[in-house]
Amino acid sequence: MNTSIQNAYEKAVNVDKTKDQSREISGDDFLTMEEYLGLKHDAAKRHLKQAMIEIHELIRDKKWEEAVSIFYPLDDKFPDLVSCYLDVPLRGKIGFVLGQLKKYDEAIKELVLGIQKDPNNFILNSSLAYTAYNSLYAAKKRDIFLRGKLKEDRICLAHLHFQKAQQLRPDGVTNFYREGMLYKQLENKPEKALPLFQKAVANWDRLEGSEKEARHQERKNFIKALYHLSSVLLDRGANKEALQTIKRCLAQDEKTNYISLLYKYFALGKVCFHLGRYTEAKDALLFAVQCESHRPVDFLTKNGEIFMMRVSSGSQQVPIFWGKMKWRRSLLVS
Repeated sequence: MNTSIQNAYEKAVNVDKTKDQSREISGDDFLTMEEYLGLKHDAAKRHLKQAMIEIHELIRDKKWEEAVSIFYPLDDKFPDLVSCYLDVPLRGKIGFVLGQLKKYDEAIKELVLGIQKDPNNFILNSSLAYTAYNSLYAAKKRDIFLRGKLKEDRICLAHLHFQKAQQLRPDGVTNFYREGMLYKQLENKPEKALPLFQKAVANWDRLEGSEKEARHQERKNFIKALYHLSSVLLDRGANKEALQTIKRCLAQDEKTNYISLLYKYFALGKVCFHLGRYTEAKDALLFAVQCESHRPVDFLTKNGEIFMMRVSSGSQQVPIFWGKMKWRRSLLVS
């Protein structure tokens, strides 16, 4: 055999032996596509875990702008998570952050993208409904512009995802309460709000002691549901039920005061008035004034309706003006 050919042959044999030894150690010369994707997915999961820790800390410290600078837009900042379909948890967090900054359109877009990948995600559906709801409140206060078809579409979006969240967690409190508020406060449809407030209260009442402790964050909305339920019952002429409900609200909220004493005792006074219990109505209204220590005692206002009534105190009729008009403590004193 030609010498040069012989040398080439021996080199080739030696190379093949080296490859065989390498295969014995590693099993193959290269990763399969399946193995590569597995390693990529594992790396992305580690990245997600680190990112969730970081954004959780920023949310805890209310560092909204910093969170946006690091995490938004998600497609640009975390393309590995997006390509591995691991971006859904972060979409929920960044949607919440954008909502806190009143960037409602951007927040809604992030939450919608998350729901498209995980349509039965309770947190995302609940967050999207709440963000849409908050944007409607902001529009009502004229913080943002939202009218006509834009407003109608936003209302529909809120209802759609409140109801999806209710389906996913039918024993919840918050989403029933919030949809009730959407009907009552933003659409002026108290008749549609009534069963939602009732459902929120009933769901809380069904919980056992340990369950109530585990879901203590919903207790606030249970109390608010009682307050607004009393208002709707009164408007429907169910005065005795309204009285029982506002008294229960007062008892449940005695230590927490999630709702201002001013509002609770004004509500109590209004219910007592409609029941013809004028002395109790007057006492409740006087107590409301006395409890609101951080405001001037002689002048208090409450946004919303103009409410005028007369409370009997012995033989004397005492006018009380509430709402857009200021009302004076002197008018309450018999």
